[in-house]
Amino acid sequence: MLMKLSIEEGRVVRVFGPANIVVDKGSVMVVGAVFKSNERFVINRFRSYAIKALENSELSITLGDGGSVEEPKEGEEVIDEWVEISEYVVNNKLRKVMVLGPVDSGKTSLVTFIANYALGKGLKVGIIDADVGQEDLAPPCFIALAIPNKYVLWLRELTFHSIRFVGSITPSGNVAKVIQGVKSLTDKAEGMGVDLVVIDTDGWVNNSAALEYKFDLIKIVKPDALVVVDEYLYEVFKNLEPIIKVIYAPRPKVVRVRSREERKYLRTQAYKRFFMNSKVRKFSINELTLFGSCLLSGKPLPNEVVDKVKTILSQEVLHASQYGEVVTILTKGRSLNVPALREIFRNVDINLLAKGDEKGVLLALLNKDLEEVGVGLLENLDLDNGLIVVRTCYEGDVGGIIFGKVKLNKEFEEVLKSYKCVI
Repeated sequence: MLMKLSIEEGRVVRVFGPANIVVDKGSVMVVGAVFKSNERFVINRFRSYAIKALENSELSITLGDGGSVEEPKEGEEVIDEWVEISEYVVNNKLRKVMVLGPVDSGKTSLVTFIANYALGKGLKVGIIDADVGQEDLAPPCFIALAIPNKYVLWLRELTFHSIRFVGSITPSGNVAKVIQGVKSLTDKAEGMGVDLVVIDTDGWVNNSAALEYKFDLIKIVKPDALVVVDEYLYEVFKNLEPIIKVIYAPRPKVVRVRSREERKYLRTQAYKRFFMNSKVRKFSINELTLFGSCLLSGKPLPNEVVDKVKTILSQEVLHASQYGEVVTILTKGRSLNVPALREIFRNVDINLLAKGDEKGVLLALLNKDLEEVGVGLLENLDLDNGLIVVRTCYEGDVGGIIFGKVKLNKEFEEVLKSYKCVI
């Protein structure tokens, strides 16, 4: 549906996507970006934005199914307050800004807003997306850095410059990896001459462990300012002043809240995006440095133990190893006789896999310096020929692999999320 809309200077309208918008006359601000006459922008169906007229303006709005336009009530939108925050960041030449808040509080929109505003002032900006569960710059389970050269309304429009692999969609149990990843990418951005790094964090803030993790993240990254999109969290973190500037950012009163199903769908679409046009590559196990695999990184079990396992399971054992407190056994066929293995293995976890179970494990490809450079899916472990078969779009040299704790099916849906090794 096409509609024409005239907006007087200073007026704000709210648009729920999907919507394709053309500025026919005047200029407007949306998510910190300024669009002028004959420029266009798109609002995704999972997003909603406030649009403010910077002068008398006319818009042509094409709404898709579920899209709508409404005039917010007084106090519902916070675009002016977010402009003030962005002005403070730019005018005070802050170098590192971290945004904190709960789920669906508008953190990512505020990160995008600040980045766009800084871009409009001629600054070189780096954006770090550290929300491993709803990652926009890379697939879920990753942390990513992007260096935008134009306005962006949704971070998914950007291509990442660098990535770090956490291997899980939650920071819980992976705090050290998240902190190290954010610190590493922040250092990389600053080394590239970026004027401002804006860091988007995850929404895990609902208990003491989550808050301690955020304090540790702040302590290691040392941002110049925290922008907190929640009154309670603001009270928690404001005692970090005067060492770190803590800024309260009001959240919009009306936001498009994502259901659990929508979040799952968005993760699936994010995975798909990074495996379009992917190819299968084969790597020699002996030429790779491997991380995160209990099966491949563990100590092989003695032959006499393997023989006992074969007898108990009535299956051919392709590989078996112990990695810390986890014994992983890969068999040719399926067997459910795990309890019987307790005759051999006591006080350890038993991870029993059948050939084919390895397919779909999310992984990261490393270069010769063991830095993450590519996203991959495990296709096959060809142990007879000593090969790891991976689906990926990355075409460069590979020196290692990190195996994650998430497994996808052929539709790129998550079918397994483990706290320990998947394989």
